Amino acid sequence: MDTLKDFLPIIAIFISLLALIVSILNYFNVKLNRKISEKQFLNRQSMFSLYLNNSYAYIKDDKKYTLFNVTILNKSETKNSFIATLEITYSFSDSLSKVKIPYDRQTLTKVKNLEYTFYETNITVSEKETTTKWLIFEIPSKLEGAIIDKYELNFIDPHNYSQSVTSIILKKLPDEI
Repeated sequence: MDTLKDFLPIIAIFISLLALIVSILNYFNVKLNRKISEKQFLNRQSMFSLYLNNSYAYIKDDKKYTLFNVTILNKSETKNSFIATLEITYSFSDSLSKVKIPYDRQTLTKVKNLEYTFYETNITVSEKETTTKWLIFEIPSKLEGAIIDKYELNFIDPHNYSQSVTSIILKKLPDEI
């Protein structure tokens, strides 16, 4: 019995060391699971990029239109939808003003002979998808004679995450299309 009492402190130290090792392994396991959860959470968040490929000015029946060829890269692991607006910075004299025009695919009905693929009014892009299509905007008649400083396309998703691309110069689209 004396020999068992002699080994009790050694057994207690061994059990304590074993509990310490299990606690350390559990800590690293929790830390790893947290990193994985954070990565999964971030992958589900809104992440997208915009690229402006082309921009044109088009005149049809004395109305002016702008056309933009835009690529949307949805980096998220979830489907995303966007609302597009065109913000035009212009001036008639020294001061700059801005006008915002929401994207509406129905504008396309006014210009029937364009053979491009256009985004729907509510733009939707699937997870991890890249899509390239056209946007068309009718320029308000109040900008007749204005000096246009820039055209800025803004895309906003339901979480209010936004991206924008800017064009300063528009190429003229031929009338014979």
